Amino acid sequence: MCPRFDLLGASSGQCLLLFGKSFRIEVVLAQKDSADWAYRGEGAVNLVLAYTGSSPSFVGKVLRIHKAPRNGSPGASIPTLLSTHEQLLWRDIDGIVSSPNKEIAAQLYVPHVMSPLLGPKYVDPGRPTWRADAGKVDTHQDSVLLLTDHSLFPHGTLKGQPCISVEIKPKCGFLPVSRFISERNATKRSITRFRMHQFLKLHQGQIPELSEYNPPDLFSKSKDRIYKAMNDLFTTPQNNFRVFLNGSLVFGQLGGIAHATNLVISEAFEDALKSVCLINSDLFRRGLQTRLNLKLLVL
Repeated sequence: MCPRFDLLGASSGQCLLLFGKSFRIEVVLAQKDSADWAYRGEGAVNLVLAYTGSSPSFVGKVLRIHKAPRNGSPGASIPTLLSTHEQLLWRDIDGIVSSPNKEIAAQLYVPHVMSPLLGPKYVDPGRPTWRADAGKVDTHQDSVLLLTDHSLFPHGTLKGQPCISVEIKPKCGFLPVSRFISERNATKRSITRFRMHQFLKLHQGQIPELSEYNPPDLFSKSKDRIYKAMNDLFTTPQNNFRVFLNGSLVFGQLGGIAHATNLVISEAFEDALKSVCLINSDLFRRGLQTRLNLKLLVL
C-alpha cells in the first residue's frame, strides 16, 4: 500500500498517480509536493485538487480522489461490480466487464466506446464522467487519477496569457416520449427531470430556491430561448453554471448552497472579466453589463 498523501490529511510519504487514459502511467508524489496542490471542489464520490505549481508535467492537471461514505468502513467506496445487464451490454468491449471497479470501467468506456463513435478529436479520455456525493476522503486508496483541468489552457498559462472558461451543466434537454412510461409516471412526459429534481432538492433543503432554468430551452436552436436559458443559469447558477479565470473560480459555487446572483456578485463578476479584457473596447466604454456577456455566449 502507498503511504497516504499529505493533502488528504494523513501521514507523510508518497502517493501513486494514475493518468486517466486508456493506459496507465505511474507517477509518485512525495509529501513536499503537497504545497503545489489546492482544493478545487468536491461532490459525493470524489474530491478534486488543482495543480498550482510550475512543473510543465502537471500544469493544467487536477487530481481526482475517491471519497468514502461518512458512516462507512475504511476503504469503503461506491459499488464495484457491474450489474448483470451491464455485463451483458459491455461483454465485447475490452476490459470493461473485467474491471475491478466502476471507476476504471468508466475510464475504459470513454476511449473504447465514445472515442470510436465521436472520434478522438471530440473526446478527452481524462474528463470526469459523473458528479460526486458527500463523504470523507478515502485515505486508504493507494492511487488517485491525474486528469486534464478543463478550466484553463496549460500552454497559455505557461506563457502568462489569460484564460476564461465557462462550465455549463446543461442537464437532460428533452422530454421522454417512450411508450413504456406508465400512466402513474405520466408527469415525466410534461415536466423535465431537472425541474422535478429542483422541487425535491428544495424540499430536502439542498437549495434555497427553485431555478427557472429549463434545459430544453438551451437545446431549442432558438436564440431567444437559448438566451433565456443562459440568463436563468446566471440568475440561479447553483452548480450548473460556473466561470473560471486562469483556473480560479470567479462566478458560481465550488460547493454548498448556492444563492441567487445579486448586484454585488454580478458587479464582481464583471470587474473580474474587465481585468483581462480590452478596457478601451466599445462595449466597455458603453458600460458592459453581464447580460450582454450572456448574449455573446449565445451568439
